[in-house]
Amino acid sequence: MNWLQDLLWNPGSVAHIVFLYAFVIATGVLLGKIKIFGVSLGVTFVLFMGIFMGHFGFSADHHILHFIRDFGLILFVFCIGLQVGPSFFLLLRKEE
Repeated sequence: MNWLQDLLWNPGSVAHIVFLYAFVIATGVLLGKIKIFGVSLGVTFVLFMGIFMGHFGFSADHHILHFIRDFGLILFVFCIGLQVGPSFFLLLRKEE
């Protein structure tokens, strides 16, 4: 039962951070699908959900957040490289 307590309330636990991020993202995406007068906020609601959770004191260890930020940047650059890479090499062949 101690693991459940760490998962929900220990900000130094990596599992807590992953659970918190998953909750914020899932709730934000679900609330973003709600349309009011034909307009929905979409993925922007994830940002608002993060602000809402931070207002009520949910936080994380700065070292873990630093790692997650760097890892997210690495994944972003990797995905852009996968998407642009094949066309980049085709453009190099055409110029010769």
